[in-house]
Amino acid sequence: MSETRVRAATLLSKVFLHFLTLLDGIGEKALFEDLWITIVGIMDRLGNSGQGDMEEAVNENLKNMLLVLSSGGYLAPPDEKPERERLWVETWKRINRFQPGLFKELFPEEASKPVKAREMDVAVRGGRESAGEEMGGQGGEEKEEEGGKED
Repeated sequence: MSETRVRAATLLSKVFLHFLTLLDGIGEKALFEDLWITIVGIMDRLGNSGQGDMEEAVNENLKNMLLVLSSGGYLAPPDEKPERERLWVETWKRINRFQPGLFKELFPEEASKPVKAREMDVAVRGGRESAGEEMGGQGGEEKEEEGGKED
């Protein structure tokens, strides 16, 4: 069963890349984006199937697709292609769930940009950073109050 899943992941990757230009040229940007996000979801499920070979195959196929998308201009940071911002953010939001180091590995120059890194982090975590700061501030106040009561 493992070999069949590896072949399925590889085939999915090859077919998507083969028809990439055609898929993007359909005119429906949302269709292309939705298809890509669906493929990322499938790769996530396949990679997390608990089989060692599967994880490696998914990782390699995903890297290949990301590099082709990037070099073809389909997947680019928002400062380079603002019209593709949704695709960029959604891609990394989903991939970071199961391959957290992949962004830094494939796009080290983008990861080293402090402003972009913060924007990506907030986008990936769905804005939880600001909520965490608010809760952290409250938590700190509670600790101070508790500390004051003990003295």
